[in-house]
Amino acid sequence: MKKIFILFFIFFISTTENVLSKVNKIVVKVENEIITNYEIKNKIISSLIVSGQEINQVNIDSLKRSAFENLIKLKLKKIELAKFDIKSDKNQINNYLIKVSSNDLDQFKKVFKNYNLDFNLFLEEIETEFKWQKLIYIFYA
Repeated sequence: MKKIFILFFIFFISTTENVLSKVNKIVVKVENEIITNYEIKNKIISSLIVSGQEINQVNIDSLKRSAFENLIKLKLKKIELAKFDIKSDKNQINNYLIKVSSNDLDQFKKVFKNYNLDFNLFLEEIETEFKWQKLIYIFYA
């Protein structure tokens, strides 16, 4: 009985470690916003997809730092945008998506799915950037 318990315990510990290694880990906190390792991966791969670059380790490594810095800037923009009532322009977002997807949005979404990426994170980033542009225009127009 004791051996069965020990074997079960070892199996439980090894299974738990595998599950925990796949969980999003918080990399940094920017005020009340967090950046996870999954968001960084999503940003790197989606940037390669949009730019039409090959997805390989060399390209991924070359984008790590800039993707991380861009996510920090994005979180700061979101924090600042929360102070204002800036509406999203769905037409602007759709036009951008049509442009980057070469007029095949369904295929573009499939590429995200094939790489196990969250398309909604990509959409959220686009929306934040367009709202930021509007805010800047309001201030300086």
